[in-house]
Amino acid sequence: MADVYHQLKHLAERYTKLLSLFRTFHAEGGPLIKGGDIPGVLVGALTVEGTSFDISIAGTTARFVFSMTDSTDNGIRGIVRAYRLDPLRPGTVAAAAGSFEFNGVGDTGRKKANGDCLVVTEDDGACLLIAELMHKAITFPGS
Repeated sequence: MADVYHQLKHLAERYTKLLSLFRTFHAEGGPLIKGGDIPGVLVGALTVEGTSFDISIAGTTARFVFSMTDSTDNGIRGIVRAYRLDPLRPGTVAAAAGSFEFNGVGDTGRKKANGDCLVVTEDDGACLLIAELMHKAITFPGS
């Protein structure tokens, strides 16, 4: 029993750490993409639980949702999934647009054009990740 308790405690601590990084992702990337030269960007607030937020661009709204995943190779990581919302049924998911994972320091394992690590807590990394997922939500072939 103590082993399960210890594992649950570890998972709860890891979740708290990863959720904090997701909240920073929202705080860094949202204002940056809204402040850019793309017209009509709307960035929603975090939900009460702090696990999701919406962004609207070009008549498309996507919901960014945080959760945890445990992959054998990479351990427990945060995952952000973006879902295109149905414009005819507000708040209803129409389709999955894409996702990315990040580790305990926010590193996605991907590289920016200049070769630096793409990190969810850095303003340019967060903005790029949001832009990529919004592009997928808008151009998703299953629409």
